[in-house]
Amino acid sequence: MDTEKEIKSLIWDCVAYLREEGYSEPRVKDYHRLWSNGIEQYMDKKFLANYHTGIGESFLSTIPPVNERLTYAGNLP
Repeated sequence: MDTEKEIKSLIWDCVAYLREEGYSEPRVKDYHRLWSNGIEQYMDKKFLANYHTGIGESFLSTIPPVNERLTYAGNLP
């Protein structure tokens, strides 16, 4: 079953989990920033509040494969 949860709440649950598991605060902040600047912004632009796996799959399809990102970075001066 594909359940939905509000993305901001899901992110805070993940942050709490990382802290409980003993991740360093800088690492927790890194993940929080990545989620806020990634999936959360993607959903905001599409006026979506509740996350489900279909949204996650759509978001991931917008990210270029790693080899394309490395190729692009290699072309920078």
